[in-house]
Amino acid sequence: VRYDRNPEKGICSYWSLTGDLRISHGLPLKRTRIQARSRRPGKALFADVDMLLPDSGFDPVHFLMPMDDGQRAFTTKAAGLTARGRITLNGTQFDLEPDRTFAVLDWTNGFYPRNTFWNWACGTGMIKGNLRVGFNFSSGVYTRELLENIVWINGAPHQTGCVDYTYDRDHPMTPWQVKSPDGKIDLVFNPEGIRRANDNFVFVKSRFIQVCGSYSGTIRLANDKKIRIDHVGGVVEEHFARW
Repeated sequence: VRYDRNPEKGICSYWSLTGDLRISHGLPLKRTRIQARSRRPGKALFADVDMLLPDSGFDPVHFLMPMDDGQRAFTTKAAGLTARGRITLNGTQFDLEPDRTFAVLDWTNGFYPRNTFWNWACGTGMIKGNLRVGFNFSSGVYTRELLENIVWINGAPHQTGCVDYTYDRDHPMTPWQVKSPDGKIDLVFNPEGIRRANDNFVFVKSRFIQVCGSYSGTIRLANDKKIRIDHVGGVVEEHFARW
């Protein structure tokens, strides 16, 4: 494992006997390159993808987050980037074009409490009016009133308040609700696929559920502008960790 502690330059990589992943930041034209290979019996995945800043511009958001135990976490969020490249899954090739392929960057470096739990939701895509929308919401991990909950409209960030998650933990492939107490965020997430893990090494544990699918609903910004979300792709997540 290699982890360079800068979201704008450097390399994050992972290697194992079944595959490898390399994320290169700070390339020319402000690209982030993702290269991945995975080989398992009957399955093969290859990816070579560039995440790009849209031509119309984009403002990532950076947070220095205080933790309950006095530690800190630094995180960079960007939902609404474009992407180009190629993914090959079991011999079938998918070409990614920037005008119809969207990406999310979630980069974090921090010291979290011994027992940490969070929910996370993000999505990005095009909506009516030729608007490029992206959003990032989390709950549970940051409790000092500084929230990383942001909506991007054509690359411009808009801060939102806290959100609540309603879902069936035993049946995560049923719809999830992501709503704010003030009603400004009102989304339903419809699952399409899932990856999960439950690792218990006694002193270190991780219980992880990440579901991919699409969002529908409404988001009302601070200026009271209401936007309609219809079948915008994204993920939801539950994660408990004992580090």
